[in-house]
Amino acid sequence: MSSPEAKAPEVELAERSAGLYDLVKAVLAAGVAEKVPDQTVQELLTLAVRLYSAKCEGEEPIDPFTDESVTATEVAFTTTSMLKAVQLEVFELTMWKSFGRI
Repeated sequence: MSSPEAKAPEVELAERSAGLYDLVKAVLAAGVAEKVPDQTVQELLTLAVRLYSAKCEGEEPIDPFTDESVTATEVAFTTTSMLKAVQLEVFELTMWKSFGRI
């Protein structure tokens, strides 16, 4: 049984996200990204991908990024690494997109 003060996980996640966002921005601004453990980056990306997918699956897709821009190079580097990790070719992604999923 949960206590009356317990917050719903989605509410707590939204509240903690702002602090995490600021923390990651500080790491990037300080130029110390290489000091962040690989597992930390992998865990954040894994959960972000799963949450984004789950959110868009049940409703209208949302933009993947905030108003803060990411570069085409950052997106290309990340997405090609993700495709390689799941052994998915760009051709297969294009075919999947043609089925109307995106």
